[in-house]
Amino acid sequence: MTENLFEIRTLSISDFCRAYGLSRNTYYRMERQGRGPRTMQIGKAKRIHVDAAEEWARRVEREPITFH
Repeated sequence: MTENLFEIRTLSISDFCRAYGLSRNTYYRMERQGRGPRTMQIGKAKRIHVDAAEEWARRVEREPITFH
């Protein structure tokens, strides 16, 4: 079965965490603080477009994330 273009250009939360070396707990903590990547809701699935993931990575390079 071939993946559609949408699936190729988006990441699940698990895929995003794996790609950036984050735990899911860290991801959800960032999300609660408004420091995570932009997401989109597709039905029940939350997805992160690869452009949003790259934008997030550039932002973190400029402003490292700290937890209080």
